[in-house]
Amino acid sequence: MTPDQATMVLDTERMFSREKLVVTMPALYRPEVLATTLWSFERGLFRQFSRRTLILNIDPLGIAPDSSEGKKNQILALAHQHFDHVITRFPSQASFPGAVRWLWQQAIEMNQCFLHLEDDWILNRSVPFHKVLGLLAQPNVASVRLQRQRDLKIAQTPTLSLNPVFLHPDFVRQALEGFQIDKDPEKQFMLEPLFSALADWRHFVMPATESAFDTPGVDIEENAGYFGNSGNPGLRLDLVNRSADRGGWVSDIGVHWRKSQDLKKISEQGSSSWQTANSGRLSLLKNRLLLQFKLFFYRKRLQLNSLLLRDN
Repeated sequence: MTPDQATMVLDTERMFSREKLVVTMPALYRPEVLATTLWSFERGLFRQFSRRTLILNIDPLGIAPDSSEGKKNQILALAHQHFDHVITRFPSQASFPGAVRWLWQQAIEMNQCFLHLEDDWILNRSVPFHKVLGLLAQPNVASVRLQRQRDLKIAQTPTLSLNPVFLHPDFVRQALEGFQIDKDPEKQFMLEPLFSALADWRHFVMPATESAFDTPGVDIEENAGYFGNSGNPGLRLDLVNRSADRGGWVSDIGVHWRKSQDLKKISEQGSSSWQTANSGRLSLLKNRLLLQFKLFFYRKRLQLNSLLLRDN
């Protein structure tokens, strides 16, 4: 083996490492949500790795200035509880696209596949990471996504989704060349110039069970229909059941938090922003109580699932 070949082998092993985990996380000042997210991913993924790095951006949204320092300390304590190495950024102004760009810029310096994980997702069961790496090691595979919907085999989608997703650094490096910080990070992958520039890359959805990795995937159009806009129809597939999680890999708790803060997300012309929902005092109180119940419920459900799996 020549020195160049040896270097290539080492680079490949590093890129698809089974020992070191790198996670990029855009987050807000909500340690109560982050604690549940990290707890669930610790049980189903993080513990598989001896070395862990978290790259964390905390945007100042939905937070009173007088409480930010206390919540910041709680967030840092949680991060160091689950990761050996933590890289942080606390910008003075919120920008989700700016956060994603900074996070990915840090991640590609490590030249390995990484997990992009927002701070408001629950992992429902253990991830067979060796199977994920097997997909990412295939030619032109950019991402492997953890899906909310349960009844999918291995399926290919035409563009990137930022549900919890494993990303190939070469894809991210190319994407950053045309990435715009005034556009929604996910939506701009469905639009030009990124849609055409990244057309050769493939994006996969995780199958519902580990055994399904060995089952040939079905035609993606059998599982979902295309939707898009009149100028560029069919840019993505609606694979997510938005009314219920149906026991998929992950569950979204962000919507409960938004309602508890009386916020709503507005999307216009490829950009997204947060606005006050004006739900009323009684509705706000109900949503805050509902959030606490949901966080409690998810933990209990995961604990019960673990007991059932152990008994079986």
